[in-house]
Amino acid sequence: MSKGALQAALWKGPVPPPSVLEQYDRIVPKAGDRILTMAEEEARIRRDQLQKDHDSANRVKENDVNKYHANVKRGQYLAAAVMVGIISAIIVCAVKGHGGAAAAVAGMGAVGIVSSFVGRGKQ
Repeated sequence: MSKGALQAALWKGPVPPPSVLEQYDRIVPKAGDRILTMAEEEARIRRDQLQKDHDSANRVKENDVNKYHANVKRGQYLAAAVMVGIISAIIVCAVKGHGGAAAAVAGMGAVGIVSSFVGRGKQ
C-alpha cells in the first residue's frame, strides 16, 4: 500500500472472516477463539431472551383467556340467579292469584333473555 492509503473490510454478523481471525491471532494469541466465544455467548443470550419474551407473551395470553373464562362463568351464574328470581316471582304471583302480574313478569323475563342473545351478535 502506498503512504496515506486506507483499506477497509466489511462483513455481516458478529464473526469476521477466517482471514481476519488469523490476523487477530497473529497480533494477540487466541484472539480469534475469544471472538468466536464472544459471538457464541451473545447468540446464546439472544436466544434465551427471545425464549423469555415468548414465554412471557404466552403467559399474558393465558391470563387473558383465564380472565375471559372467569367473566363468562360469573355471567352464567348471575344469569342463573336472575332466572331463579324471575321464576320465583312468577310462581309467587300465580299462587297469590295475580295471573296478570305473573304474565307480565314472565314477559319481561322473556324479553330480557331474547334481547341478551340478539344483542350478543353486535359485539
